[in-house]
Amino acid sequence: MKKVINFNFKNMTELGEQNKAVDFQLTLENVLKTQEPVVGLSLSLVISDILDGRLPPERVVGIISSTRAENEEEFEELLSQYCNTYWMNNPEYAKTIAMELYKKGKIVQPRLFYDDYRNSIAGRKKYVPRDKLTTWGPQMKLDEIMKGDGEGPSPYQKMLEVFNSPNTPTEQK
Repeated sequence: MKKVINFNFKNMTELGEQNKAVDFQLTLENVLKTQEPVVGLSLSLVISDILDGRLPPERVVGIISSTRAENEEEFEELLSQYCNTYWMNNPEYAKTIAMELYKKGKIVQPRLFYDDYRNSIAGRKKYVPRDKLTTWGPQMKLDEIMKGDGEGPSPYQKMLEVFNSPNTPTEQK
């Protein structure tokens, strides 16, 4: 049975060493208390936080999304739908940020590997600190879902590499 522990900044390191299934998901308010880079768990909500000026885009090093777009054309179609639903206040900037992250491989879609995957963002905890991603205990284990074919790095390993690469987001105009 998974041990559920509420996250707080004082015990993060200690708990991460004791329990590999610690819940490191954060609310936006907790993210803003530090300068740590984060991985978002919802494409629509993370981009909305950036559009609303609540989260600097340079803090987001990647997004693990429950979307399922097989290629760039499908992803652009999905973004058009999101612009008409979630990002009506600045759809062009939203699309620019999302496409930039997508083209850099910083939007990961586990549903391309496992159709039933869904992110858990209970309590509006929609971020994970980048350095805690490998010890984060999500509802589904990404390393198992994205294990690949055994030839070269797995999609999961590639995701970690991309999320740890330099982040240069587009500035709002």
